[in-house]
This record gives sequence, structure tokens and C-alpha cells, in this order.
Amino acid sequence: MVTSWKSTAKAVGWAVVFLVTAFAVALSVTWLVAAALIGGLEPAADWLRVLGPAQITLQGVAMTLAGLLATYLVGIRGLGLDLESLRWRGPDWAGRGVQWGLVLGAGAAALTLLSAVAVGNARWVGDEGTALQFVTQGLKT
Repeated sequence: MVTSWKSTAKAVGWAVVFLVTAFAVALSVTWLVAAALIGGLEPAADWLRVLGPAQITLQGVAMTLAGLLATYLVGIRGLGLDLESLRWRGPDWAGRGVQWGLVLGAGAAALTLLSAVAVGNARWVGDEGTALQFVTQGLKT
């Protein structure tokens, strides 16, 4: 299938809008919830720099909610897609199998993280370095 460069550019543009929207919402939700829990933006910044289960959970939930909101804003409102176009088939499609899969997957991930710390001599470490060093290291992998 051959597509025009305009169609490709439009798809890339909407993908960028989706990613920027999701990231901005996730960042905002993370900061606001952390500030509410910890008691201010500066203490929240210190708390978020510490890598631990609470921080990972907060960021994961914020990213999930941000992805849902970005899907609604960009996919449904912006592009006028319906749920079927977004591959949503409703709760009857997969039923309890998906629900149990999510619960078991989250449980396995949590158990793995905790057992790595408890048994495998792993530890929670804070971030070090600059944003440029992070991006450079990410590109190396």
C-alpha cells in the first residue's frame, strides 16, 4: 500500500501530539499528587528523586491515566475516531481473562521487584547525572 507524504506527515504529527499530551498530563498529575501527599512542590521534588515503590506506582498510575486521557482527546475528540476504530471491543470481548491477566501480571512484577531487593542483593538507587547523559546512555542501548 502506497501512502502520500502528506498522509504520513499527518500520522506522525498526530502521534507527536498524542505523546506530548500524555507526557505533559503524566508529569502534571505526578507533580500535583506528590505535592498534595508530601506537602508542597519542593518536598515533592525531593521525594520524587528517591526511587522506591511508591514513586514507581505513582508514575505508573499517572502514565496510565494520561494515556487514557490522551487517547480520548487526540483519538476521539481530535480525530473523530470511535471506540471500534481504537480497537475497543468492550468488556464482554475478553471478560475476566484480561482482568485476571492484569492482576497476575502486576502481582508478578511487584513480587519480582521485591524479591530482587530482598534476596538478589538489588537496591533502590536514585538518579544521577544530567538529562543529556541519560539520553546519551539510552541511545547507547
